[in-house]
Amino acid sequence: MSKTLDDDIILRYHKKVVYKTDMNHKQSATLKEIFATPVPSDLKWRDIESLLISKGAVITEGRGSRVRVRLNGEKGLFHEPHPTGKNVCKCTVKEVRRLLENAGISPE
Repeated sequence: MSKTLDDDIILRYHKKVVYKTDMNHKQSATLKEIFATPVPSDLKWRDIESLLISKGAVITEGRGSRVRVRLNGEKGLFHEPHPTGKNVCKCTVKEVRRLLENAGISPE
């Protein structure tokens, strides 16, 4: 199945086209960490956000530090930690895991 620009949202980085389903090594490691047991407490929000975008999520800012995520028809509302990019709490990791599971995404 070939990808077309009409079917996929693309991101441009330094004149390179990256399709939404392409994950780099760090994003793949973040996905595995989200599904790890016990739940990790050292994940950074910017790493989770990068993973979600690579999977095709639409992320919008809400009021305050709320972040809305739409992924494969599923919706999630998260709290972005302060200062930006810092570690998320375990409950947020569990909520992200639930969103990914409901969206049909797993580390396998």
